[in-house]
Amino acid sequence: MNCNRCEKLPEIFFGNSDVYMNLPTHHHIDILENALKKNNYKFKAIDDGYLIRGVEFEEFILFLGESVFNSVEQKDVKVLPLQEGDILKFSSLKNYRSLFEWIALYQGIEVSNIIKEYRIKTLFQPIIESRTGEIYGYEALSRGVLKNGTIMNPEKLFSTA
Repeated sequence: MNCNRCEKLPEIFFGNSDVYMNLPTHHHIDILENALKKNNYKFKAIDDGYLIRGVEFEEFILFLGESVFNSVEQKDVKVLPLQEGDILKFSSLKNYRSLFEWIALYQGIEVSNIIKEYRIKTLFQPIIESRTGEIYGYEALSRGVLKNGTIMNPEKLFSTA
């Protein structure tokens, strides 16, 4: 039986959002605040977390993953997008995920788009008999082409897929 939830990526279109973040420890406070100030994000401390106003959500998630938190910390930092200006509702909690999960979702969209838009390039590498120099087979290689025309790292393509 097919499972729609397992066979396709969730829709995650937040565009401009407010973001609530919860940090795992107090020593992350200075790291986050300094990064937010340096990049002119508007934020305020609320309870045990932060509310960051009016961010481009995907850009913000990738910024946090590339510049602020390492891969271990990403699993403990929790992120909740809210429609810009919206109040926190119980139904909003379905979108409460770790930073690591958000990054993986956005990477999955990139791979999904490569597949949907037929941007897989297949190459055949000859396998040569070293003693005779004759070709006795071919290795098939699949590569994903990014929108800018470069090749996605194959390890990233296959691990994300």
